[in-house]
Amino acid sequence: MEDHSNLKKICLSALREAKKTVESLGEEGRKELPKQGEPLTKSDMAVSKTLKKHFLNSSLDAIFHSEEAGIINSPSDPRYIIYFDEIDGTFNYQRGGLLPSTTVISAFNHSETPKFKEAVFAAVMDVKNNNLWYAEKDKGCYFNGEKVKPSKIKDLGRDVFAYIDHGPCPSREEMEKFANVYGSCWSHNVSSAGFGLACVASGHADIYILNKQKAHELGAGYLLVKEAGGYLVDFKGNSLDNQEFKFDKTYPIISAGNKELGEKLREKI
Repeated sequence: MEDHSNLKKICLSALREAKKTVESLGEEGRKELPKQGEPLTKSDMAVSKTLKKHFLNSSLDAIFHSEEAGIINSPSDPRYIIYFDEIDGTFNYQRGGLLPSTTVISAFNHSETPKFKEAVFAAVMDVKNNNLWYAEKDKGCYFNGEKVKPSKIKDLGRDVFAYIDHGPCPSREEMEKFANVYGSCWSHNVSSAGFGLACVASGHADIYILNKQKAHELGAGYLLVKEAGGYLVDFKGNSLDNQEFKFDKTYPIISAGNKELGEKLREKI
């Protein structure tokens, strides 16, 4: 079994620094900066700077790839490639921080074309509420320091707590795709994929589903759910294990606490 203890230590320290950065900016951090597409705040850029400095000053032999800054460095023979999303759920964060927004980190054994199964460490920090999920390959998933398992609910119904996320302004066709799902569970939309997937891993939610899930958060969510013992596939029921991980790609995904519930959900799509 490979030892990734130093990687874990440095990544968790990076998340704590990211949280301090957000806290230090206060209301000023919520101010929006010019950017096409998704919102960008001062905190996004400040956290990007903090993480970049932290990782480059660390002892990790790795390539670092950020949502906001892109590829940060290019060592000749890296052991890892580390991806991070500075603030996932920026819109939530802009609205005052009551809803969750997270900093997300995923680390893979280095490869020119990494596959999901090559993920070795993942962590999600709720920067508002100080909740932390992390997973190390073959060592389980942890929530605030305690090892966790996902939900054991196996049947759809009103007791199933589901995060269903279409992204902003879904088309009628996209909404109709999930019509049968809405009638089979108690649905919510948290607008933070990192948080939603982490909640499935720890059993705080039973289901997370999104038709266009960005890899930014999915790399971490994949390992959290996998190490917890949960279920995560694409809409065709294919495992992500051997699928290529591309940081800027989107994937249609279903995640559930267990295979029985996940398969029943997939039949509704």
